[in-house]
Amino acid sequence: ASDVYKRQAWMGHSKATIRSGNEPAMISLVAAATNILKLGGVDVTVEGSIPYDPQSNGAAESAVRLVKGSLRTLQLGLERELLAHVPVGHPIVAWMVRHAANLVTWNARGHDGQTAYQRVKTREFRTRLMGFGEVCRFKNRSQEPIASVSGGSRFHSGIFVGIDQRTGQYMIYSDDS
Repeated sequence: ASDVYKRQAWMGHSKATIRSGNEPAMISLVAAATNILKLGGVDVTVEGSIPYDPQSNGAAESAVRLVKGSLRTLQLGLERELLAHVPVGHPIVAWMVRHAANLVTWNARGHDGQTAYQRVKTREFRTRLMGFGEVCRFKNRSQEPIASVSGGSRFHSGIFVGIDQRTGQYMIYSDDS
């Protein structure tokens, strides 16, 4: 439950409305999410969609389209840099989906001219971004052990896979031990 409180603090809301389709799996998921949110002190309202009417959930459909477009752009860019196809089942795709959704949160402006990030944080997103999958150098923190694999250096090479939304730290994959 402590993780729920952290997310609620990040979202900054004490009320939430959950809209979903009417499929049994979706109804079960919404019920579980509602219970968890209520444990965190959030006042939750649940709304179902009109059966067989995809336009009744227009805002969600629009958001899905934005994230899909962002994901496709990231995938094509990565494939162009690698000169190879990235299969959907590859582990990097999970990181790519997360980063694509974050890019929409940080950059897509709504009807009020603000991004979702601005509405929550009351300021613009200003963290410097690298290209997804870009090779970069990073330095271990002073309290982290220096790996013998890297020849005793605090500096390593890694691959940028996104930014942690909670802490704002860069997430870099490296197989250095």
